[in-house]
Amino acid sequence: MRNFRLGAAFAAVLVLAMVGGAHAAPDRDPSGKPKGFDKGDYAKYGLWKGQGGWWHVMWTTHGGTHEFSGVINLEGGVFGPVKRHNLEALQDWVVVGPKRHTVRWKTKTAGGMDGFSFKMEGVEALNVDMKIDGKSRAKRVFVGREGFNPKTLPIRVTKPGSYAGDGGGDGAYAEPAKPAPAPAPKPAPKPAPEKYAGGDDGGGGKWDPTGRPATLDKGDVVKYGVWKKGEWWHVAWTTAGNSHAMNGSVKVAGGKITEVKRHNLEALQDWVIVGPKRHGLRFKTTTAGGIDGFAFKVGPRVESITLDLKIDGNHMPKRIFVGKAGHHPKNVPMTINKPSKW
Repeated sequence: MRNFRLGAAFAAVLVLAMVGGAHAAPDRDPSGKPKGFDKGDYAKYGLWKGQGGWWHVMWTTHGGTHEFSGVINLEGGVFGPVKRHNLEALQDWVVVGPKRHTVRWKTKTAGGMDGFSFKMEGVEALNVDMKIDGKSRAKRVFVGREGFNPKTLPIRVTKPGSYAGDGGGDGAYAEPAKPAPAPAPKPAPKPAPEKYAGGDDGGGGKWDPTGRPATLDKGDVVKYGVWKKGEWWHVAWTTAGNSHAMNGSVKVAGGKITEVKRHNLEALQDWVIVGPKRHGLRFKTTTAGGIDGFAFKVGPRVESITLDLKIDGNHMPKRIFVGKAGHHPKNVPMTINKPSKW
């Protein structure tokens, strides 16, 4: 991770040391949009500080389709307002963490210039990791008006006089040793999705997914409601006044999701994202009260809908209520197969 030093209140100077920290390179200024950044010659990032305390993270793709993703972590402060620029409402996401210490983004862009801007409060340092098509490409990152390229990614930007142990010296830095990545845990085997054919729960009992569950409004425990009303399918949740993480996915087979509406969700903290081919969506929220959720429509060719719903990262079938009668699925994920007519 590369250390930079910014001048007063993160506004003035990027100071870069040569390898080994023995010799300081000329000062770099992060202020101002990189020169030539508007040239759409290849996929790249721009990072700069503009007027009014706004920092900008932007990207362009030279007309080809590329994925841009990354994260900014703050030390000693929080994000203020965050603004999106030219991003698709559902397909592209910029998400502020629940404590406002992080911002994550993931988009697919095929032309033009997209990105976001942010302000910070009480921050001592920020760590920026940027990826293009899942890879760190430092030579494709341009900082400030002169378009300086960092040597490595992630980069760490620090406020002068606010830290120690960074290699010593005025403007010196050290690149911390990167720990070896921990081996990925083996995923637990997933139970086969429960299938509902024509309203049959598989045990001979009949149920109807239409109609809002009568128990959803009680707010006595954290829970989900799933139901159909007209052409719209609804997924909603309530948390009995306590803070819970609600996340999951919806996948459709044989067709596409045609329309999505959000209900009572925070603009940046809570997200509902439709996949690029519209065969599914994912959601992740933190809710502390009320009833939140989303609704979606599917195309006429859809043959089944599979819902994977989690509460605090766990599958809890008894906390899922389907249709007006509040039917509990046996397993999660659950698949609703298309009967003769939806």
